[in-house]
Amino acid sequence: MRLFESMLVTGLSLGLVYVLFAQGFSCTFSVLGEINFAYGDALVLSAFITLTASHHHVPFAALVVMALMAGACTGLAVNLVAMRPLRDRGGAVSFIVSGLGIALILRNIAQSQWGPAALPFPDLFANGNAVTVGGQRLPVTTFVMLGVVVLSIAFTYWLLRKTRTGLHIRAISQDKLAARLVGVPVARTASFVYALGGAMGALAGILYASVYGVLGISLGFQATIVAWIACVLGGKGALWGPVIGGLLLGLVQSILAVYVSTIYETTFTYLVMMAILVIMPAGLAVNRRAFRV
Repeated sequence: MRLFESMLVTGLSLGLVYVLFAQGFSCTFSVLGEINFAYGDALVLSAFITLTASHHHVPFAALVVMALMAGACTGLAVNLVAMRPLRDRGGAVSFIVSGLGIALILRNIAQSQWGPAALPFPDLFANGNAVTVGGQRLPVTTFVMLGVVVLSIAFTYWLLRKTRTGLHIRAISQDKLAARLVGVPVARTASFVYALGGAMGALAGILYASVYGVLGISLGFQATIVAWIACVLGGKGALWGPVIGGLLLGLVQSILAVYVSTIYETTFTYLVMMAILVIMPAGLAVNRRAFRV
């Protein structure tokens, strides 16, 4: 029983990290249908900027605001440089290739400034404090992540349902051409979506680094792949999609690490995800009448 509780707590903690990664990625993937492969490297660059600022004793609130601004600016730059020129003339492959190119540029910028080795990252949110749950010591930052997930869902619902920008986002998610014909500012709304996704990704990056105490270049590719899989698994366009996909991904990986092997846990995790998508190709949340953008 103790093993099961430990496995459950570990899986949920890992799942929360995956949910945070997926929520930012879902902004562009669900609304615009664009796979932004520069997403992970953009959030890593924002996290490195925050790490540098923390060494100069910048106040906590200012660090969080700085991370959000860095993420939003990076996301906006990715859209203007790599995505916007292709939006009306390129196909899905063009977006993938362009995103990969920008990802490599961002990765080289980060590596040239901070080096290829992983760097220690301070716990910005809880100063290393932890609580015991199910026999497992969990950083307080884990509960901060849970709060951020809940707040981001509430904010997304309010944005989509209660604001004019949200109305534009929903129109574009249905049909970009029709939205443009009725006067929706598609280019401006797309820029906002990329900036929002970048800000959410930056927050996810510093939360991840705070929990695990380390920040490295390799996090960029890992975050992108995990976010993409979680969004597809949850269901494209579903508000709860990234939450369901991320939590399930974390739980399955934790279970397989205990009962199969820590060496092959990632391989078997993705095999399980593929099997689920074969049975439910539209995703888990969509088949449950989830709220869609």
